[in-house]
Amino acid sequence: MKPISARKSLVFGTTAVLCLLSIFLINPFLSEVQAQCFTTVDEPAVNYIVLVIDKSGSMGGQAMTDAKIGAKTFISEMASQDYAMVVEFNDRVRVTQGFTNDRDRLHSAIDGLDVSGGTALYDAMAKSISILSRQSSSKIIVFLTDGRDGSSLYTAQNINSMSVSEGIFVYGIGLGDVDTQVLHDMTNSTNGNCEITKRSSELADIYSRVLSGYYKRFGRKKTDSGGITVKSIPSGETVKLDGQNMGRTPVKLDNIDPGEHQVAVEFNRGVGRCKIPVEIGKRTIVDLRESDLGRDVVITSSSPANASVFMDGEYVGICESHGPITMGDNWKNEALAWPQLTIKNVPLGTHTILLRGIPDFDYGSDQEMTIELKLNNMDDDTVIIHARIIQKIIQSNARICRNVSKGGDPFGDMEGW
Repeated sequence: MKPISARKSLVFGTTAVLCLLSIFLINPFLSEVQAQCFTTVDEPAVNYIVLVIDKSGSMGGQAMTDAKIGAKTFISEMASQDYAMVVEFNDRVRVTQGFTNDRDRLHSAIDGLDVSGGTALYDAMAKSISILSRQSSSKIIVFLTDGRDGSSLYTAQNINSMSVSEGIFVYGIGLGDVDTQVLHDMTNSTNGNCEITKRSSELADIYSRVLSGYYKRFGRKKTDSGGITVKSIPSGETVKLDGQNMGRTPVKLDNIDPGEHQVAVEFNRGVGRCKIPVEIGKRTIVDLRESDLGRDVVITSSSPANASVFMDGEYVGICESHGPITMGDNWKNEALAWPQLTIKNVPLGTHTILLRGIPDFDYGSDQEMTIELKLNNMDDDTVIIHARIIQKIIQSNARICRNVSKGGDPFGDMEGW
């Protein structure tokens, strides 16, 4: 705990007064820099699609034959300007064919798949997301699996967070004994969907429905709408768009009308808000953090006693008057134990606090002091201001709470006052 102090000499009528101000912060670094809460990225009508195909041992025989037919049907029905990539996985992940719109090369890559090994679906998804993250386009993953993941380093929760944060549509096809809930969670959070079947003969129709469903809902609307992705730290917080509940972070929103919109994320400490533009063919990515919310400012004591307190010109209350805080390691707890004025959730940035004494104060009718307070997201949740006006001049070279080490006594330089 390190105090930051300032002092100045004021003259009220004929009385010279020294103002002593100590602002105690958990973190000693101050900055006025605050990052913008959103960025925008192009999301043109060209689609980049990754086909993630399970080639584990259980996919042998007719299952793999039908899977190849389904995947090649998907490729054949893609729009001519769209690109695709093939990623195969068992207990290892391999990019079989990089992005191309050459249908023959894609068909050849699919025909070359053979079966063996276990299932590392999540790692295959992570690899695909990593590659798609470098694309400035509409991004889609279509995965096929017939089992439960038992080989991945990544988790389903990792994949959900990554795909939403990167603005990727995820569609899934489950064949046979799969974890239905996990697969639905992986797709629904991205505005995709998942189909489950027991019969591999249905795979061609499912692949075709996935592609036509995407084109109908999203693929051909890039020329008249935009998208929004909302992330937060911590995650799992309620998101509202223009006052309407949209789910919990991270959340991906599509087909949003162009124009200005208000995004709100409800944290335990308060609501983070971000006013954003939505543009046609672009995605707006909102990143809000609970640590960027305002701080509670506590004024523990003051001279003048019972002063009126104004922040940025607006009245916020009366500062309580009480005895001095004793020196020692427990000074913060002592300060907070007294009745005090607390200004809740003050926005980050620079603020002016004015303490103005009542007219019948013993020291005169014009007692006041002004404090410039800088708050940033490196400060603790609570900032304590201990403000006093002392009716005597002390030497100009007096040390006032300067260079106090963490955990030390911030009043150690005031002994004898």
